[in-house]
Amino acid sequence: MACRELHARHPRQSPQHAPTGLSVSGLTRAGRFEDVSFQCAAGEIVGFFGLMRPGPTAITTPLRGRAPP
Repeated sequence: MACRELHARHPRQSPQHAPTGLSVSGLTRAGRFEDVSFQCAAGEIVGFFGLMRPGPTAITTPLRGRAPP
């Protein structure tokens, strides 16, 4: 969408030196999703994308402690 290479102005920085900030392994909620796993470093920004209701909300709600996994 920017019609130019963004990595020239914003080089990718590897967070390998940063400690793990959040690690999720095998998150499952019956009838919603199963076996969701990811890891992000401290200070890293993570985004969830999907359809309006069932996608990101279904995964982030248990992560925030608002619904049982």
